[in-house]
Amino acid sequence: MSTSRPPSRARLSLAALVGAVAILASACAAITDPAAATVNGERISDRRVQDELAAIRNNAAYLAALEGQTPVRGQSDGTFDAAFVARVVSLQIYYRLIEQELERRDLEVTDADLDEVREPTISGSGGPEIFGEFPEWYQDELVRRQALFMVLNDSLAEGVVGEGAARRYYEERSDALEQVCTSHILVETEVEAEAVLDRLQAGEDFAAVAEDESLDPGSAAQGGELGCFDRDAPLVPEFLAAAFELDGGELSDPVETQFGWHVILVTERRMPTFEEVEAELEQRLRRDAEEAFGRWLSEATSKGDIDVNPRYGSWVVTEELGTGSMGRVQPPEGPAPAPVPAPDSPGPGDL
Repeated sequence: MSTSRPPSRARLSLAALVGAVAILASACAAITDPAAATVNGERISDRRVQDELAAIRNNAAYLAALEGQTPVRGQSDGTFDAAFVARVVSLQIYYRLIEQELERRDLEVTDADLDEVREPTISGSGGPEIFGEFPEWYQDELVRRQALFMVLNDSLAEGVVGEGAARRYYEERSDALEQVCTSHILVETEVEAEAVLDRLQAGEDFAAVAEDESLDPGSAAQGGELGCFDRDAPLVPEFLAAAFELDGGELSDPVETQFGWHVILVTERRMPTFEEVEAELEQRLRRDAEEAFGRWLSEATSKGDIDVNPRYGSWVVTEELGTGSMGRVQPPEGPAPAPVPAPDSPGPGDL
C-alpha cells in the first residue's frame, strides 16, 4: 500500500492563489499598458510608443527641425499629428521585424557595431547638441536601431559588397561588362534611313553624313559619336539590341525607336579594364545591396502577421513605386490624441 498523501488543502489553496495573482497581474498590465501593435506574435507596448513621442517632444531643437519637414503636433495641446504618430509606430514595427530576422539568422548586435554607428547616428540626428538633449535611454535606442539596420543590411548584402566584391563581379560577369563604341545617324522616316545607308555603303564619310543629316543635335556635332557603353546603358532597348549584334566596323540596317530611325555604326567592341570600371562597379554593388534590403523589407511587411491598435490606425499594404508592396500604419480618420508622459519619465523597460 502506498504511504504517500495527497497535497493538503492549504497547499492547493496557495497554488491556486499564486496562479490567480499571476493572471490578475497579467490582466492589469494589459489594461494599463495595452499593445500598440503586435508583430508576428510579439508585443510593442503602448508605453514604448508614448515614451518615444515624449522624447521627441521634449527635445525642442529636434522637434523644430522635424516640423520644418513634416507636421508633428496635433491641433490640441498634448497631441501629435496622427500621420506622424503612425510613422513612429511604423518604424517601431520595422525595427521589431529586423530584430526577428536577426534572431532567425542567429546574428547579434555587438558593442563594436554600436561603436561603429554612434557617430553617424549623432550626426544624422542633428549633431551632438541636439542628440544630447534626448534622454539617455533614447540616445541608446537610436544607436541600437542604426546598428540593427547595419547588421541585417550587411548580412543581406554578403558577397555583394565588401573587399574584393567589385573584382569578383568583374571576373564573373565579363559578358555584361563588354562595351560597344558607336556612332549613329537619326532621321525621321525609314525611307530617309535607307537613303543614308546607301550613301554610307557607297563610301561616304560617316561623320560628314551625320553632320548633314542627323536629327540628334548632340551627337551630330560630334560626327554621330555616342561613345562606349555596356548592356546596362540607359538607352532604348531597340538601339541597344541592334548595337550589340554588330561587330566592330559594321553598319546596322535601319533601326526604329521612339525617336525615329537610326543607322548605327559600331566602331569597336571592347572589354574595359577593371581599373576603368572599378568605381562604377562599386556604385552598382552598393545599389544592389540597398535593393536587397528593400526587397526584404517589402516581403517582411507584406507577409508578416502585424496588427495595430485602432488608436494608432490600421496596418495596410500598398504598392510602392520601385520597391513593390510595403506595409505601414495608416492613421485613423481625424485627430489622434497622444498623451505624453511627464518629462522625467524613465523610459520603457522593454527597450
